[in-house]
Amino acid sequence: MTSDGYAGRRLDILARDRARFGAGSVAELPEVLASMKSGSAFVVTDAGVVGSGVAARVVDLLRDGGCRVELYDGVEPNPGTSSITRGSDRLEAFVRGSPARSDVVVVALGGGSAMDSAKVIALHAANQRAVMALGYHDETLLAGFPVVAIATEHALRSKMISNIQQVEARGGEVIAVVTEGDAEIASMAGAAIEIPRVGSDFEPIVVTIALQLLAYHVAVSRGCDVDQPRNLAKTVTVE
Repeated sequence: MTSDGYAGRRLDILARDRARFGAGSVAELPEVLASMKSGSAFVVTDAGVVGSGVAARVVDLLRDGGCRVELYDGVEPNPGTSSITRGSDRLEAFVRGSPARSDVVVVALGGGSAMDSAKVIALHAANQRAVMALGYHDETLLAGFPVVAIATEHALRSKMISNIQQVEARGGEVIAVVTEGDAEIASMAGAAIEIPRVGSDFEPIVVTIALQLLAYHVAVSRGCDVDQPRNLAKTVTVE
């Protein structure tokens, strides 16, 4: 997938997905979604699966299980940009209408084209913004990837130190949010943002402010209009 701003950029991504094959797999879908605490399913498939009646069966099973379902059957034998873009637009609209946007699961129904299309549609829909944001495993971390580490003085500090060392060993660039005066972690990271030492109940608030300022300065340095973010609808209700 190539779009404005990403031309020439190469990404090697290990997608976090789950595949099931064999008899009985369709009947297990409601249970699988329930285990993922999902109440909404965006089903990606092709016209052949729809014609066989399998897609209708899946939709009925999920709806009977209490899930909201949207079916996208625009997958082509050799998927191109247009079918991915159409699917991404449908997925974005479906997510916007979901009660809890974080519980939407993309389900690929069919063969390789459906599975590949579902992965790319999910990535494309999630990254229509000025700075691409991807979740990735440590083994897919490429040299130069920026990683923001919340490494304040809390119970998991020792584990965060280990994580920072792993990122550094793989060539990643660490930006650490640290407690004021923590020279150890600050010396390990490529850059450090210090926050004042506060109680554990208030620390998330202070960390959030630091991260918002980081996002603001990154946006400004890229020439983005911070007063008009992409894909953000502002609503004012007057009573």
